[in-house]
Formats: sequence, C-alpha cells, structure tokens
Amino acid sequence: MARSFPFGTAIFLLCLGLSGCSEDAATTPGPVATFCQEGSVVCVGNATATCIEGGKAYGVASCGESKYCAGGKCQAVICEKGKRSCSGNTVMACPDNGAADATAAQTCGGSTVCKAGVCVPASCTDGAKSCGWKTLLECKGGTYKETACGTGQVCNAASPKCVARQCVPGARQCLTSSAAQVCNATGTAWVGQSCAAGQGCYDGVCHSLVVGKDPDSPDASTGKDVTAGDGTVQTDTPTTLDVPKKDIDWEPLDLFEVTISQTPDTTGQKIKFGFAGANYLSTIQMLQITGDEGLNKLELQIAKVDEYITGTFTMVGGEAPEANVLMNDGSNDQATLQWLYQASDYTIQIDEFGAPGGRVKGSFTAELTNALDNSLIYLNGSFDVARGS
Repeated sequence: MARSFPFGTAIFLLCLGLSGCSEDAATTPGPVATFCQEGSVVCVGNATATCIEGGKAYGVASCGESKYCAGGKCQAVICEKGKRSCSGNTVMACPDNGAADATAAQTCGGSTVCKAGVCVPASCTDGAKSCGWKTLLECKGGTYKETACGTGQVCNAASPKCVARQCVPGARQCLTSSAAQVCNATGTAWVGQSCAAGQGCYDGVCHSLVVGKDPDSPDASTGKDVTAGDGTVQTDTPTTLDVPKKDIDWEPLDLFEVTISQTPDTTGQKIKFGFAGANYLSTIQMLQITGDEGLNKLELQIAKVDEYITGTFTMVGGEAPEANVLMNDGSNDQATLQWLYQASDYTIQIDEFGAPGGRVKGSFTAELTNALDNSLIYLNGSFDVARGS
C-alpha cells in the first residue's frame, strides 16, 4: 500500500538487480542509499528505465512496437517483431524483439506447403479454415487462400477468424502489487510474471524494494527509539517507501495501408506495410512517409512544406509544388528504374505532424502512371506512423 508522509510523497526505491544495489540495502532498515547514477539508462524488457530522483528510483518508458531496447537505448527493429512469413516452402521467423533478420524456422515437407508463415496441407476440403501470421486461411477450390486481417487484428487459431488483438505486443502492466503482465508478440494474450520474494510491481516491472526510514521520524539516521522531553517514547519505524503507480504511454502500432485498384471505383488489393515511418528533411523542406512490405514500396513526398504544418495537399492546388506519390511492386528492374509508378494526380491529407518521436497521421488518394507502359492504378490509403526526424 502506498503511504503518504508529512514531507510529501515518498519515493519507491528500485533495484533491478544492479551491482550498485546490495542485498543489505534491499533488506536492512537504515538511511536510504542511492543505487544508480542519475541519468543512467538500462533496459527492462522493451522499455528503458532511467535513473531519477538522485539515484533512488527509475522512470520507465516504452520503446514501442517499431523499436527494441538494447544497451539502454531504443533501436529500430530489423524485421517485424515475431512475424512469420514464407520463402518458398520455408517458414521464416523474425525474433520476438525484431532485433535480427528473419531466419529459417521450418521447412514444409511432404504434402504441406507454406502459407502466411505456417505449414498447411497442399490440398484441403472447401470451407476448412486455419490461421497464418495475422492472416485467415480458408480453403477454396481445394487450396488455402489468404485474407489478411484488418488493422489492429490478429487471427484467432482456436476458432479461425480475425479478431481485435487484446494488447500491444511488449506492453507491460501490473497484475497485482507482486506480479507483472507482459503482452505476447502477437498481441493475443497477457503473460503473467510473478515478482521474486522481496520485490513489488511498479509500472509493469518487478523491482526489489528498498526499505528506508520515515523522513518525518525523530531519528532516521539510527533507527533507535528517542525519548522526548516530556518522557514519551517516539519510535522510528522502518518503512517501504512508495510512490503512486502511473500508466506508461505504450507507443501505438505504426499503421500504413493502401488499397490498389485498376479503376477509380473498384476495391482492389489491400497492403499493410510491416515497416513504416516518417521523416522531415529540413534542408529541402520535405515530409516523407514511407512503407515497405516485401517487394512493395510506397513513398509519399510532401514538399516544400514547413515543419508541423497540417492540411490538404493536392496536385491541382499546388500547395506543395514538389510533392509526389511513388510506388514499386517488385515487377521492374530496380537497377534501371528507381520508381515504376509515379503520381499523375493525388490528394494528401495531413491531420497530425508531430515533433521527432511524435506521430504523423493522415490519408491519401492518388492516380499513378506506370513508367513503362503508361497504364494507370489508383490508390486509397491511410497512415499513423512514428516520426523519426
């Protein structure tokens, strides 16, 4: 239980097993000692823990889904955390923290084939369903067809269908005062983590409790009873210092998706980009919003614009004269042609243009021309991504 003291709210002292915090400091009543250097940072799962309060506490901050924590810093993921995909008939697996390239996890053999990162029978009974990575697999015409789940959804294998995920992968919270919960890599469930003896849960992390003295006690330096002038005995009782728990702002999932159609009024192929982000190039006053998914690459360029500006940008209006929408689908020779598709018309709506580390949100429509045969495709998409610079 948190306790309030006359001198203000006390501090919850955390150890996290650092060498500077001895076992005695965590169990023996007495003057409170620091256990970390002010401003130093360590990793706790997918969050950074910064030493604060003069070395007596940690401030915890999430690295989010597009980054992982290493060496006390949030690093950009190399592949989508936990993603399963196919390379021919081999299942490729990205580490749950996204810190390394995907590696071969399984080869589908015999009468099975790789679909959406899982091995399924090459032939099936119409109507049969299964789950791949964020994908519903449904048997049609004797083979499994893939339908990607929507934004913020996962495929529920127990009863194959796309459902809203329960939590943000890697997010942490306290289940009780002595147990934490961590959201799994797919966002389908919270996984419990009991704190060790002598620890408590704070901001979703188990920490060693450091016992200290009530700062309003008669003699906090010795822990001894003190006899006052009137003969009464005042007792300095050892106390576990605490501060109120707070919610951590877990970074939302980066979302960048587009529907590609052959005509302006039809529903076509929908692509959700596994890697997405935004950057502002101040030297040329350009906001770039980029997405990567397999061989598909999409880039929105809005220039020249001032930083943090929101609004609607159109080719006809010329609000950003050097704007463009560019796309590749892997069908062209990248050595001779940088972008296969370029915009012949577009409308880009920027609803939020945050500072570095903030969010860039909006939507767009575009007509793109194929540089090789002058055929047209039509895009309709939206984005909500973290800004890198």
